[in-house]
Amino acid sequence: MNVWWPRLAAVLGALSFSVVAWAEPKWWMKNEDPNSLYFHYSQDRLCPGSYEDAVAAALVRSRIKREEHWIPGELVLYVNVVCMATKPASGFAYSIDVRFGRFFINPKDPTDIEIALYGPSNYGVIGTSSKDGGRFIRDTVRNSVESALTDYLKANFDL
Repeated sequence: MNVWWPRLAAVLGALSFSVVAWAEPKWWMKNEDPNSLYFHYSQDRLCPGSYEDAVAAALVRSRIKREEHWIPGELVLYVNVVCMATKPASGFAYSIDVRFGRFFINPKDPTDIEIALYGPSNYGVIGTSSKDGGRFIRDTVRNSVESALTDYLKANFDL
């Protein structure tokens, strides 16, 4: 029996990487009302649980009011979580994409809505977790969002 797969998953989990370290506040993070922010959350159905509440809680801790509706052209926090079960059912590989962007409506076709995302996923993470890794993924989502919000606060409040 080949036992390299669980070992590989353990090594990848230990080496989960993030590009948060090189992220920093940018001029386009300035928001007309820096005390509120809309976030767009999407998640793959294969993930062990939902993590949208972790994103909402990070906004509360940052004292940023969650906008219930997006406003065309306003800054948006975009969070996307994708999970894939590893074989033989030993856990999950995941990708967390956290970045800022803006929604736009096509003036000729109001049903055509686009989101323009800024740069690479400065706050993204790719990694693996155990079969019961929902809590680990939740913590990773929270940490990624908090890093993005820290830069947002720095950009908007000259910190």
